[in-house]
Amino acid sequence: MKTERWSTTISLVAAWLAAAATVRAAHCTAPVSDWGPAAAVWREDERRHVRAAGPVWERVDQADRAFVALRPIYARAVDQVDGKTTCDYLWPLAGRRIFQGEQIDRVLIFWRQVDDIADPRSRRRTWLLPILFQGRDRAGARYRALFPLLGSIHEIFGLDRVFFVLFPLYSHSQKNDLDTHNFLWPIMSRTTGEGVYRFRIFPFFGVSRRDKAYQKRFVMWPVWTSVRYYYPHSHGGGYILFPLWGHLNLSDQESWWVLPPFFRFHRGEKLNLVYAPWPFFQWSSGDVDKLYLWPLWGRRSSKTVQSWFALWPIMWHWRIERTGRECRRLLVLPFLYHEEVRRTKLNSGSPDTGANRTGAVVVESRYWKLWPLISYRRQAAERRLRLLELWPLKDTPPVERSWARLWTIYEYRADGECAESELLWGIYRHQRRGRTSCYWSIFPLFDMERQRAGAGLLRWNILKGLLGYERRGNRCGLRLLYVIRLGG
Repeated sequence: MKTERWSTTISLVAAWLAAAATVRAAHCTAPVSDWGPAAAVWREDERRHVRAAGPVWERVDQADRAFVALRPIYARAVDQVDGKTTCDYLWPLAGRRIFQGEQIDRVLIFWRQVDDIADPRSRRRTWLLPILFQGRDRAGARYRALFPLLGSIHEIFGLDRVFFVLFPLYSHSQKNDLDTHNFLWPIMSRTTGEGVYRFRIFPFFGVSRRDKAYQKRFVMWPVWTSVRYYYPHSHGGGYILFPLWGHLNLSDQESWWVLPPFFRFHRGEKLNLVYAPWPFFQWSSGDVDKLYLWPLWGRRSSKTVQSWFALWPIMWHWRIERTGRECRRLLVLPFLYHEEVRRTKLNSGSPDTGANRTGAVVVESRYWKLWPLISYRRQAAERRLRLLELWPLKDTPPVERSWARLWTIYEYRADGECAESELLWGIYRHQRRGRTSCYWSIFPLFDMERQRAGAGLLRWNILKGLLGYERRGNRCGLRLLYVIRLGG
């Protein structure tokens, strides 16, 4: 189950990164000014795009979005639709994020968060990790701490509040109705709450009780540990005498350990399991089907996640199924990563049930990377091919904003009928829009633009105007020595 939760977490994080790093659309029109790597300007409807100094300077302005970058020093992206503003300063050294009123600032180990910048009474934190902590929690209570000397910290590590004096000498924490006192943490600890009691003098003795649920004990940990469960569906008890023997006998399952954790034999209503010895041979059936011959090969299958590995940790494969979608990932460390998301088509107007699926499979997105050389991405009608790819992970948003263009020597982008290619930040550039228009240039030697729509246009230049030609409809003209124009 831990592997399944881990795979699900990976899936959610990958989906968030994909949304945060959406592929930039290809230009559909020729640049209004093209000076290769020195500078280029595009205007398309309400969108204006400017690049200068190769990959260093970039600015994009459109109706509801804006982006500016002086790489790698500064990058700023604004999305008015989502109410999000992101700033990077020599990432990962410093950054700022504003999202729907919440603001987070970070400089190295300094971190500041304000839940609502329009509300002076909202929760806020000013932390210099792991030394200085001060702020105000959701209830409006203020706190301050100088670690490890003295202080109180609220809403940290899932706890409501923590108070300490000369940590680890003494600390006190609260979470909901649980109250914990620690002396020389982690040696001595006592926790009380509604139906809960825990006490330990580590490693000599410890007990943990929850009413109508369980009672756990240890003596000279890890030599002796025991447990008794009181759940209606699974009750009984067991023990482990480390490193010799262990036995757990519950109403719905039973386990034996020999030389724990190396040999384990488990039989239950939902799962049968054998380790002989762990981690080299692992087998299970039931809710989780697994066979590991570690580190050579292994496979694991549950209701929604199937995975296998070979030559651990070099080669991995996952298949994750969620509500009509299937995500497949292949990882060959450290060089290859491949991901594909598929969707099963539904009958028109039908709910997402097995009976209403047509069986036709549509590939929603595909991504692969051969690090550090090349990557390819397709999402809906958008495609991108890029060389080089020095960042080993998939499209990390701050890396895309501040760093990726610095090492991208070639890039191809397409969006529907629009496509563009660029080599060495504009030394070579080619753009097309279906069969209606195209533009290509080899800076500064030659550039050409052709449009078939309307009256039609054909324009070309040698050395940016030393010699040029333009034909628009029935009108033709020549350009000589940059300033002399004949005809047209």
